[in-house]
Parts: sequence; structure tokens; C-alpha cells
Amino acid sequence: MRQPCGNRGTQFAVAIPLALSACSFGGVATVRRVASDRVECEADWALPVADAAVAVASLTAAYLLTIRAQSEGWGPYDFDRDGAIVLGGLGAVTAASAAYGYGEVQGCEQLDHAWRDEQMATDTRRRTREHAQAAAWAATQQAAASARAGDCATVTKLDADVRTLDPDFHATVFVRDVAIARCLGH
Repeated sequence: MRQPCGNRGTQFAVAIPLALSACSFGGVATVRRVASDRVECEADWALPVADAAVAVASLTAAYLLTIRAQSEGWGPYDFDRDGAIVLGGLGAVTAASAAYGYGEVQGCEQLDHAWRDEQMATDTRRRTREHAQAAAWAATQQAAASARAGDCATVTKLDADVRTLDPDFHATVFVRDVAIARCLGH
């Protein structure tokens, strides 16, 4: 004959997962603002994985207790029935927590990847601009030397090159050189 409420070992076996369940709801991803235009996201897959493991174990145990209780008949104080209800509830809560955790960690990783992609694009734009400025400066030096030597055809060709490389540099530096401006008729 079964005991009406089960033994203490079985009760603790149910109580421990209850105390440790649904960790993802509280501690999966930490998003913090590190600048006015940037957030940093730290995520850990361990909690959603642990929640998923507890959910699977709880739902499996609830199913097995239900099968056993149905085969032996439900009693008014049947621990199998109560345990199946508790474990089923635990499984549902931890499954929801695991799903939430997986979503949060994935979202955090996507945020992190998007920020890194933007950083790479910004760095690429900066390097491209630096190279364009260096090329425009070299062309300006060549144009100034050509203008002083009276070779205005070269200056005209370099005028188009510098304008294409860096329009701002062209407007603020290239055309303001006295010798170049004389060759260009400015």
C-alpha cells in the first residue's frame, strides 16, 4: 500500500528542481548602455539550457507518474497524481523560461553582431576616407609642382582626380593653392 503523501526523499526531489527552475526569467541577458548611441549585451546560454533540461526532466517525470497512477488507479491522497501535477506545472514554467531565455540570448547575440558589423563598416569607411585623403594630398602636391613648372594639362587632369577622391579636400585645399588656381583659371 502506498503512503498518502509519499516519502520525504521524493518530496525533496520535487522541491529542489522547483527552487532552481525558471532561471532564464531573471538572469539570461544583461544589456547595458555604454555610450549614448551604443549598448553592450552579455548573454549566457547556460541558464536556458538548464531550464530546458529541467523542463524535459519534469515533464517526463510527470508523464511517467501519470502512466503509473493510471495503471494502478488514482487514490484520494495519491502522491503520483499530486506529483504529476506539480511536475507538469514545473515543466511548463521551465519550458516557458527556457523559450524566453533562448529568445533573449539570441536577440542579445544579434544585437552584438549588428553592433560589430556597424563597427566594421565604420572602420572601413574611415580607412577608405584616410586613403582617399592621402591620395588627394599626393595628387595636390604633384599638381602644385606641375603648376609651378607650367604644366597646366597635368594640373587639369589632377583637378578631376582630386575632386573625385575627396570633394571636401578639393574645395578647401586643392583649388586654394595659388599656382594650381592660376593654371585652372580661378
